[in-house]
Amino acid sequence: MILHQALTRCRTLVVEGPDGLDRGALLAELARHHFLIRPLHGHLHHVDPTQPYRELLSAPGRLAVDGGLVHELVYGPLRRGRSRVTWIQALDFAEAVAERDGALLHMTGGTDDTEAARAYERVLRTLAQHVPVITLDTGEPARPVRVPTRTIQQLGFCVSMLTIGWRTDRVTHGRRTPMTDRPVPDQDALSKIDTTVPHSARIWNYWMGGKDNYEVDRVAGDAYREVAPNIETMARASRDYLIRTVTFVAGELGIRQFLDIGTGLPTYDNTHQVAQRVAPESRIVYVDNDPLVLRHAQALLTSTAEGVTDYIDADLHEPEKIIEAASRILDFSRPVALMLMGILGHIQDYDEARSIVRRLQAALPSGSCFVHYDSTDTDAALKEAQEGYDDTGAIPYVLRSPEQIGAYYEGLELVEPGIVSCPLWRPEPGTSPEPTDVHGGVARKP
Repeated sequence: MILHQALTRCRTLVVEGPDGLDRGALLAELARHHFLIRPLHGHLHHVDPTQPYRELLSAPGRLAVDGGLVHELVYGPLRRGRSRVTWIQALDFAEAVAERDGALLHMTGGTDDTEAARAYERVLRTLAQHVPVITLDTGEPARPVRVPTRTIQQLGFCVSMLTIGWRTDRVTHGRRTPMTDRPVPDQDALSKIDTTVPHSARIWNYWMGGKDNYEVDRVAGDAYREVAPNIETMARASRDYLIRTVTFVAGELGIRQFLDIGTGLPTYDNTHQVAQRVAPESRIVYVDNDPLVLRHAQALLTSTAEGVTDYIDADLHEPEKIIEAASRILDFSRPVALMLMGILGHIQDYDEARSIVRRLQAALPSGSCFVHYDSTDTDAALKEAQEGYDDTGAIPYVLRSPEQIGAYYEGLELVEPGIVSCPLWRPEPGTSPEPTDVHGGVARKP
């Protein structure tokens, strides 16, 4: 679909992108084609996933929404220093537009290679699987579009075809390496997302202040927090620990390859962002087998031009398949950082958890490292809260003793200070952190 087709076929058009002289011309042309122009006022980054988009789109006849809701959902949080987007809202809005036979008009122009712009571009490309996205180049030098394109001159715009029908071609972003067996998050995959049962990744996102969660997750998270008030501190301390360990591994140990299994929902300072700040050439492979995580990862995980960020849809219970898939991106003849951050508790059988760790570590060459944390059974309130959570029907998580956690490191050389409560692992100078019931460490393979 291109612009002149959208003007004649679509009942709804949403204008995205920054303000400019050409935006006024576009809106005037939409009005001439009998579109009712409905502006969006104010900043909408705070909206709840239940925001009534269908009420916004309920006007009869042809409707043009001007104000850049998706743009605000992406740039709003980033302007406030949070490297995440409120993805659920953006996707819901796109699907609502599609229900009205609509399209997104994405205005662009000039060279913008910021992290925010790259995130915005990735979001729009994923939204294009649900609603047509038409990119309008306003005439300034623009970054090349890495998809099949054709152009026409209309209203002084260079119109690039990003979407044909409802599906985009797979694209290369930076040096992101496409995998031939990577599943596309189609409707069948998305239908597996159960919003009636609490989800550990969404609850964790809620505790960390995110918005990518549902009411059922917030209810479960609040119930957990009532019994174990320290859980939010634990969640944020775990992310701070990830930031410090990845910075150490990429900086002091000089490792440039990361295999992060059990990715969870992207939030702030994800592994690839931390590693590539230290070394832009770093290659990061994320692994998860959750359809919600798949949706977010394919939309939001970007890379520097020098490095690679990729995602594998795989099950931790099958470590050999993980290594096989990751070896297409990572060079296992060179050191790799294996990261298992808060995921081994989901393996119910302890002997199986140890076996999985050993089999993954066996695939690593000398000089590689193991980066890990898991919650412990050292607090009665946490144990009680976890039992209540497990009873909700969500995937259970097993709290284990520090001694059991320590066994994951057998045969490796622990880096100082060893296996400790995460806030106590090399804290920032001048801080006085309090320990939590999450233990982990970094160890090297001799």
